[in-house]
Amino acid sequence: MGYTFINPLAFIDNNSQCCLCSKTISVNGCLFPLKGFPFCGQDAEAISCAETSLIMMMDYFSLKYQHYRQLLPSQIVKILKKRNLQRSYPSEGLNTDNLSFVLSKLGFGIKAYNSITDEDDEFEPYQREDFLSLFKTYVYSGFPLITITDDHAFLTIGIENTDLDNPNPRYVVQDDNEYPYKLMSLTDNIKGFIVPMTEKTFLTADYLSPWDTLDIINDEINLQKDIESWKTSNNYLVHSFLTTSRSFKAHCRVQNNVCGEIFIGVAMPKFVWVSEFIDKANLSEDPNKIIVDTLLIYDATDNYLSDRKLVGAKIGDALVLLEEDDSPYRRRNYSVLLNIKDRFTHFNRNLKGNHNNWQM
Repeated sequence: MGYTFINPLAFIDNNSQCCLCSKTISVNGCLFPLKGFPFCGQDAEAISCAETSLIMMMDYFSLKYQHYRQLLPSQIVKILKKRNLQRSYPSEGLNTDNLSFVLSKLGFGIKAYNSITDEDDEFEPYQREDFLSLFKTYVYSGFPLITITDDHAFLTIGIENTDLDNPNPRYVVQDDNEYPYKLMSLTDNIKGFIVPMTEKTFLTADYLSPWDTLDIINDEINLQKDIESWKTSNNYLVHSFLTTSRSFKAHCRVQNNVCGEIFIGVAMPKFVWVSEFIDKANLSEDPNKIIVDTLLIYDATDNYLSDRKLVGAKIGDALVLLEEDDSPYRRRNYSVLLNIKDRFTHFNRNLKGNHNNWQM
């Protein structure tokens, strides 16, 4: 089957950003620290592309987080033994349900998405445009995604360096039919994908609705912002991503402004969703040059039905913070600071690439 662990900079076509982990390789007693993403092939007998995707994903998570362990082909068979009514060898691949089942048994809170088609539009909830938008959101959130086409499965681990509003970007894939880190256009091929979220992350990307949230907050605290004209002008791109509060506060620290210092002092859960509203005139292929003056911060560990899932927001020159309420009613009250002129740079800490010199 073969196994490789190669730094993406070893390839000529590396104008991209992707998930990375570190590993120490021993050659004749000499230790060499490497950065990369695990890659292996299949033998079309013991394992297929689906099992290969699981093995690469778990190898990545085991190298990055102590909570996870590497996965062997025999362990996949053992996990599916009571669920699978057919023989395990030779492998005939795994469907989406079995892939999700294995990952859930390994400690993930799985979220699977399928694209709508003409044949099953009564059963699948995601229209094509929404589906592709969700896919891009999770890629920018730093997840390796099991990506499913008509007859194949592989990992998507990153995206090329391009404008955030590019409707057809190339994605970085670990496909056992191709070479590592290949950039591929997936817009027409993806039928579904599986997100290996943590079990504590209850709020998913499809329940964010940033424009609706902005409109509600504007009305509740009477900010007198013309949100509807912002939305209909089509001048703003909404860029959402999941990250840890630790990473977001580290981003706030380098802003070196009052707004960033205030957000650092706000109590946040371990995981947060952030939605950036970016003026399209400020877009650039260099993420360090993108300016953000409006953003929303959601509690990713809260229920999507909760009235208090918005932790804070910066809306133009207004800073909005959720107030604590220990009463049984858990009322939604906000404190507001006006005339905050500070602006943020675009958050780009989830994926590694030229923008941060490929540093972990």
